[in-house]
Amino acid sequence: CNVLDPIFAKLSIKYSDARRRWGKVDLARMPEYAEEFKIDVSGFTKQLPTVICFYKGRELRRLPQFTTSGKVIDNAMAEATLI
Repeated sequence: CNVLDPIFAKLSIKYSDARRRWGKVDLARMPEYAEEFKIDVSGFTKQLPTVICFYKGRELRRLPQFTTSGKVIDNAMAEATLI
């Protein structure tokens, strides 16, 4: 996502260390990850881009937040909401 790229780059530089790693996945090329993390990649969803924070291998937080039916609750993709 072109909107998220500069924020992601800035945060990954500022907060990277031995305990924090940053990565991006192109879900069009790796749809198995979309399925594994239950991310709807259809053109009609507002779930993309999705940012998932993990702690010790477990999902800690996800943006945007959405209901179990896939409806987006919160889509505030800004630096303040990502840190």
